[in-house]
Amino acid sequence: MPLISFVIPVYNVAPYLRECLDSVVGQDFRDFEVCIVDDGSTDGGGAICNEYSAAYPGLFKLKHQPNQGVSVARNNAIKMATGQYIWFVDADDYILPGSLHYISEILRQSGCETLFFGSEPFVAESAIEYGMIDDRNDFLSRHACFCNPLMIFSREIIALNDIQFPVGIRMGEDLEFQYHYLIHSGRLATTPFKFYHIREREGSASRSTSSAATNYAGAWHLLDSMVGTLTPAIATSNRWLEPRLAERLKALLQSALSSKVTTARELRLIFRRYLRGFRQLGFKSIGGGSLKIAKIDIRLYYTIYRIIYNIRSK
Repeated sequence: MPLISFVIPVYNVAPYLRECLDSVVGQDFRDFEVCIVDDGSTDGGGAICNEYSAAYPGLFKLKHQPNQGVSVARNNAIKMATGQYIWFVDADDYILPGSLHYISEILRQSGCETLFFGSEPFVAESAIEYGMIDDRNDFLSRHACFCNPLMIFSREIIALNDIQFPVGIRMGEDLEFQYHYLIHSGRLATTPFKFYHIREREGSASRSTSSAATNYAGAWHLLDSMVGTLTPAIATSNRWLEPRLAERLKALLQSALSSKVTTARELRLIFRRYLRGFRQLGFKSIGGGSLKIAKIDIRLYYTIYRIIYNIRSK
C-alpha cells in the first residue's frame, strides 16, 4: 500500500497538465500512486494522460469517462486509490519540489489523520516543522474554509464513512466533502509551509466564480446534507460546525435574495426550517447576531447586508 494517492481529475487543461504531472513524478519520494480520471477532455488532455500512464507503468492508474463533472471524476479516482492518505490535486496546478518527502516525514512522525498546510514559502532544505492540534474545535471554528489541495486526507476515514463529493453541485462541493470528512477526523496536524501552487486563471477549479443562483444551490445542498446526517451526539463533539453552518446559512440568504431564485416568503420558511434543525442538534447560537434580523424580516436583512457590502467594497 503506497503512503499517498494523488487524486487528479482532468478536464480540458492540456496547456497546464504536463507541468502538473511533472511536478508529481519529479518528487524525490516515490511511495505514492497517481489516480487520474479524464472527464471527457476534448483538448488532447486524455492523450497526455495516456502518455504519462505508459511512461510510468505501475505508478499511474488512469480512467477515461464521458464528461460527468468534477465530483464524479474525483469520486471515481477515490475508488481507484489504495494509499494510506489522499492528496487532491487540480490538474492545472502543481506541487513544489521536495514537498512529498517533507510531508511523508510529518505523516510518519505525527501519526495524524489530517494535515493542514500553511502559507510560508517552502524550500526542499526546510527543517521538519509541524504541530499537533490539541483543540480541534477551536482550530476548525477559527478557519472558515480550507482549500482541499492544501490538506492531506486519510483514505480510511473516507472509505469507512462513505464520504463522496456531491454530484450535480457546481459550487461548494469540496466544502461539503470536507465538512463530512472532518467530523470523523480526530488527529489533526498543521505545518507552516506551503507545498502547493494554485494557478490563478479564469476557470481554474480552485478559483472558479459562479452566479448567485449557483452559490444558493451549493449552500442549500450543504445545509441539507448536514441537517439530514448529523446527530446530536456528533454535533456535540463537533462544535466547530456551529459558526461554519451559520456562515453557510448567511450565504444561502444572501445568494437567494441576490438571484431571486425564490420568493421572500418561501425563503423565510426555508430559513426557519434550518433553524429548527440546528436547534434540535444543539446548535442554539445559530440564528444570533445579524441573523436575528432575518428572523424578523428577510428583506430588511438583505438591505442591511447590501449596504455593508457596498461600504466594504469601496
